[in-house]
Amino acid sequence: MDRERTKCGFFTRNKSKKSKRHTFFKKLNKDRKSTSFQNPDLLDHNQYTHNLTDIGCEVTIDEEIIDVNKNNAWMEGRRVVELDVMAREMYCCRCNLPLHLSNTVGERLYGLASVLLIKCDNSACLATTDVHTGKRTPNGSYCINSKVAIGMTHAGMGPSHEKEFSKTIHDVAMTSCREAQHQEILLSHGKVAASFDGGWQKRGSGWNYNSNTGHATMIGKETGKIMLWDQRSRSCKTCEYHLANQTQIPDHLCSKNWYGSSKAMESDMAESMAHTLKNEGCEIKVIHADNDAATTSKLKVDFEDLEKRDDQNHLKKGLSKSLHQMSVKYKELKQDDTREYILRCFMYAITGGTTEEDIKVSLDRIVPHIFGNHDSCREVTWCKYKENPTNFKHYGGSCSLKNRLSAAVLQKNEGYSYLPKVNEASNLSPGDFTTSLTSKMDAKRKKRKQAANKKEIKKRRISLKKKKNLNERISTVKEGPTYETQFELNTENVPQIPQQIIISGSESRVFFDLETTGLGRNCEITQIAAKVGENVFQKYVIPRVDIQIEASRVTGITYSQSTNIMYVHGEKVEPISIQKALLDFLEFLSVLEKPILIGHNICNFDIPILVRKLKESNLYTTYCKLVKGFVDT
Repeated sequence: MDRERTKCGFFTRNKSKKSKRHTFFKKLNKDRKSTSFQNPDLLDHNQYTHNLTDIGCEVTIDEEIIDVNKNNAWMEGRRVVELDVMAREMYCCRCNLPLHLSNTVGERLYGLASVLLIKCDNSACLATTDVHTGKRTPNGSYCINSKVAIGMTHAGMGPSHEKEFSKTIHDVAMTSCREAQHQEILLSHGKVAASFDGGWQKRGSGWNYNSNTGHATMIGKETGKIMLWDQRSRSCKTCEYHLANQTQIPDHLCSKNWYGSSKAMESDMAESMAHTLKNEGCEIKVIHADNDAATTSKLKVDFEDLEKRDDQNHLKKGLSKSLHQMSVKYKELKQDDTREYILRCFMYAITGGTTEEDIKVSLDRIVPHIFGNHDSCREVTWCKYKENPTNFKHYGGSCSLKNRLSAAVLQKNEGYSYLPKVNEASNLSPGDFTTSLTSKMDAKRKKRKQAANKKEIKKRRISLKKKKNLNERISTVKEGPTYETQFELNTENVPQIPQQIIISGSESRVFFDLETTGLGRNCEITQIAAKVGENVFQKYVIPRVDIQIEASRVTGITYSQSTNIMYVHGEKVEPISIQKALLDFLEFLSVLEKPILIGHNICNFDIPILVRKLKESNLYTTYCKLVKGFVDT
């Protein structure tokens, strides 16, 4: 059945079109009623209030009454009908007599809802009435369509109109999270413990983590409910579309809220959720998380009393990986069953104890237990040898996986048209709608596959991938290590390169230079010089080491350790200590507005030396507050 559903009728109706239709038929019916009541006409059911007590008659409809010559397309397929709504509208809007489905002359489809056009049996009336099959919301959309779209979102299918109710779903989810927070506070007596982990929609492996989106959750230890969730996205389809077409980006709800690398999403979401929970009165005291990301390092900055505990699932994963690596050297571990058995015994040991001493004793039982010595297993419940030493059984497996694999194989081999074939094999009708829809989906799939093999499409795909990987590498270098296996066990402090400085034009431009005892970064400072307009700063510094000959040849500075005398191009100058010189330099900068240091090659030489000396003198924090940045010429 090749009938197209109304394109915009899935959720909303064209109100202007509806208004014109009402006006036209209202005038038409009024004119015909005043002239001749015998001519049939069309009336809109929405404008009529029925008298439900006026029941004209009960009529039995025989098959012979149905006119086979008229359009019977409405009889094909299946409908979702709200019986109460339809029953109230099965009355003629003119003579108020009951209507009969057999007199249906047409149908208008709006998604899963429809409007039946039913003709009156009364020979003196013959009016056609609109009968709706379901309720409608105040904005005109049909309830059944909205509910189906919500169900599709719940199933992860994502209809194209989910924006109509995305805010509602989000609000309900956040209300549920707040209730879970309240329950967790009551059950934990104020010491809230949460399990945290993040993930990506496109999962990477090894060194390659470049998903555009990521999500994370905080789950309460006592309730097992999600107390808060968050997500990060590096892309927005609306922005990308208008940028690609070089058009102005309209006002919209932009989904892009992350500009860093994919690896850094997890630790950032953990920090954000921890602050949100604290603001809502549910501060986290204990967090269970893996050791793969820089989560703990970031949280410890603002939550010094936060207690970190390892997540058992990730601990198991790390041990499994270690056993697999050991199997390369030790052939006894090559069997998967052997490694799984050792891993299972280890998890029994660490989960069975409540104190550190209990866990230590349990770990000591593992090796004897594995080799058949169960003398120390009398006090544990996980060792079943003492109950039945000769009979161990394994229970597991399910046919559901086989069913899912079968569906995947069918879709791969047959395309979407496998669904009608499965219906036929199950003694069900293939369904005209299903057959039509699967044919369209197969055609779309074939077209997409053909387009993907075109040379220009492949070149564009490679270009986009290179651009994406380049941005990922830049962000990774900028942020430093943020995600890798057992990361937190190896790194305590993870510095992050700050965001690019935006220059407004009101900053003070300070031309800056250092002279040193040598040409390396570990050299000592011999002179600090700076200039802003007519203001000049220049201080000579007593070096702690001898000045190298190459440096003296370039700078013209010499210094005698025995006499404590410094010369510059043969002229005597008065040097001061490095601490005094740095304090004077900071005082010189303090009177300027947002000073920016400008110099040649200062990024690789002058600034690293200056920062090292400032840190040695405990002046680096003051320097960061005064100076906005630097420019390397």
